[in-house]
Amino acid sequence: MTSVYLFVNKYQYNLEILQQLKIHAHHYLNIDKRFTSYTGWWYLYNILLKDYKINLLEQDITYERNKPYINGIYFNISNSAELIAIVISDQECSIDIEYVDYKRNIDLISQRLFNEVLNNELFYQKWTIFEANIKYHSRESKTTFTWKEHYQQSSYYLTLCYNGKKPRLHHDF
Repeated sequence: MTSVYLFVNKYQYNLEILQQLKIHAHHYLNIDKRFTSYTGWWYLYNILLKDYKINLLEQDITYERNKPYINGIYFNISNSAELIAIVISDQECSIDIEYVDYKRNIDLISQRLFNEVLNNELFYQKWTIFEANIKYHSRESKTTFTWKEHYQQSSYYLTLCYNGKKPRLHHDF
């Protein structure tokens, strides 16, 4: 079973618990990105506790082919602007969410990555596919996925890679 959770980022987290989990976001020089990373992990901690009865303080986060794995559960976190997206599954999975920033000059990025200049809608759709595929396949994994979902929520694009049935979507807005 695969579930997707979308949250508005409210910068809510308990740093003491995250430190016990050895969650560090010091590599983010931008303080906003650091707090967003902490918030994503805090939401994951609470989802696993409430919906899966898994207390991360009692589990070790292991990595299988560079992907986080806990007690038979795979997960991936992505964030952009005001939203945090989390996918949790009993199989490998990945997620990417991007805010459509009309001020961003996408022509150069589009030309470099996709060898063509794309409009905003197509660029962000392809960009999230690109990012989710990188996360899903990692450097060492040669697995394939059976589903690739695209969602558009107001000014956001989200791509999800997973195996199995269509995921359940949960959100707090």
